[in-house]
Amino acid sequence: MRLKTLLLTSTIILMTAATLSASEIPDGERVVARINGISISDTELTPLVNKRLAIYRKLGTKTGLEQIKQRFQKEELDNLINQELIFQAALAIKPSDLEDRINKRISARQDNNGKVDERALKEKIRREILIEEYLSRAGIFALQVPELESRKYYDNNRLSFTEPASVRAHHILIKVSKGSPTDQEALAKGNMIIKELEKGKDFGELAQKYSDCASKNKGGDLGSIKLGYMPSEFDGAIMSLKPGQTSGLVKTSHGLHIIRVDEKSPEKIKDFEEIKDFIGRYMLKEYRQKKILELVNNLKQSAKIEKFIN
Repeated sequence: MRLKTLLLTSTIILMTAATLSASEIPDGERVVARINGISISDTELTPLVNKRLAIYRKLGTKTGLEQIKQRFQKEELDNLINQELIFQAALAIKPSDLEDRINKRISARQDNNGKVDERALKEKIRREILIEEYLSRAGIFALQVPELESRKYYDNNRLSFTEPASVRAHHILIKVSKGSPTDQEALAKGNMIIKELEKGKDFGELAQKYSDCASKNKGGDLGSIKLGYMPSEFDGAIMSLKPGQTSGLVKTSHGLHIIRVDEKSPEKIKDFEEIKDFIGRYMLKEYRQKKILELVNNLKQSAKIEKFIN
């Protein structure tokens, strides 16, 4: 499931920079928007856009970058505007313990991060606390997802909760020398281990003694393996074995394997009870996001918002 990223609560609460007033923005620095007279500079926007572009490039896409950049620029600027609107509304709140709360967070962050710019940190934390207080008073943190709604979401998206087939298995790996189709020494070692197993020797002990895989330290235990995770020859072998059975030599790109299947779990759709907490957490983010957007839209009705980029 994919979470929307327009304006998550965490984005708002964990802001990293205070928006500067027009008089505080250095000469020559471009103003990209102004909200009720408070300016947002390009130095705030550009790092956010570049971060998203870097992630996009990692996907291997090289075409349409200019259009994507413009889209990211618009979305991130909208987020900064929304954040500033909420902060301006939060300035009306005057918590009696504001200074104490600021000082406690400053102490905690200085302990964790060493020396910091205390003035900048204090302003950042002040913003965080006021925004948290504003959202709290607006009921954002008190929202709950009724179980009936979670159940309805589950029923409408059951196939999304499919757990693929898996196998619990142990193996012993004998590496094959590079350039050799099947190294004779590795083949002889593998056949010797199989004979030891046929005599009743313990699989785990033989794995610890002979395996060339890091799993040897756990007696060759691979844990639960999802089909498709291992090479196709390995998958074919474990699918042909019943629980308790051991394979012969199975050749893959890693070398020669001797595999013992412990148990098999077929593909299944998870029960609602297994994942209702996960669904609840997911839907709660959606609930909070929707509520925050309602707050922002209400604030926009009486705000003067100017954008200086398309």
